[in-house]
Parts: sequence; C-alpha cells; structure tokens
Amino acid sequence: MDTVQEQPEKFWAYNNGLTALVNDYEIDNDNITKVHGITIINGTQLTGTIGVVERLKEDFLVPI
Repeated sequence: MDTVQEQPEKFWAYNNGLTALVNDYEIDNDNITKVHGITIINGTQLTGTIGVVERLKEDFLVPI
C-alpha cells in the first residue's frame, strides 16, 4: 500500500504482477485494446491491496 500511495512510479518494479487467463482479446496497432472474460489466477493479494487504498496520487502500472 505504501508503494501505491507514495511511489506509484516504482510499483511495477516492486511487485510480481498478475497472472490471468482470458477468453479472447482484441489488438489494434500492436496494442491489446479489449480483453474478454478475464480471470485472475495469481495476484489476488495484489488486487486486494490496491482495492483498499483510499486515494491514489497518480496512475501506476501493474505487470500482467
């Protein structure tokens, strides 16, 4: 929680990220633009921690 709140630019480096399965996805210009039927199979502690942060200063990246 401290990293998300105080150093969001370093969040991606300090966390292992999420592992997820998807049913389908759409790509436009080499970027994934939509994901259909996503299920997180590893990373629930990470998502729970992010979910309890009351206020974020800025955007941050989560590896997936």
